[in-house]
Amino acid sequence: MPHHATRVAALAALLGAVACDDAVAPPRTVAYPFDLSGTGLVFHWTPEHLPVRYWIAPDAGVVHDFVVRGVQVWDRQFLYGEFRGVVVDDSASADVRVRVTPGSPPEGVTTDDPPVVGACSGVTSNDYTDDNTLSGPFEVVIAWDIRYADADVINCLERVAAHEIGHTIGLFRHSPNELDLMNATPRVRVPSTPDRETAEVLYHTPSVLRPAVNPQ
Repeated sequence: MPHHATRVAALAALLGAVACDDAVAPPRTVAYPFDLSGTGLVFHWTPEHLPVRYWIAPDAGVVHDFVVRGVQVWDRQFLYGEFRGVVVDDSASADVRVRVTPGSPPEGVTTDDPPVVGACSGVTSNDYTDDNTLSGPFEVVIAWDIRYADADVINCLERVAAHEIGHTIGLFRHSPNELDLMNATPRVRVPSTPDRETAEVLYHTPSVLRPAVNPQ
């Protein structure tokens, strides 16, 4: 499955239950690089751009639910709401646009079985201008192969959808660990501990690239 990359919420209740002297910041270690390969450019969404708006093509079928789930599982990786996404109906106002080819994929229930390589693939793309501003929304294309069994396609699509959402939050690189969701051929359904820790480091690293300005 080849891939190409490319809230700020108060926890008053939790903090109120823990004395300030006892509060310990979570350890932050990076498991794999997240910059735009070959450039060193770093991107992540900043509070003024939240929530990130995702548009999903009407013919996406079951992938619609997989994208929604992918946004939610990445949202849950952040302790302080550094990332938050919503699904919108208007493609023109979206920060991320997701399309599926060839049209509506098969329906079905996902399982824990490992996905079959080749049953689907995903590409997330964008470009940036000379002043390090993204030139438009992220464009995500998720493809599936009609030659594979429906169950294999569905299992693959669930993992690839969540993987591509990882690219759209700024994890531009792939993990070398096959147990990470951001591995080039994702086998898992949700971000691993290294995925989460890498995302946390990313969102506490200054962002060099700026999002495109889209209408609200």
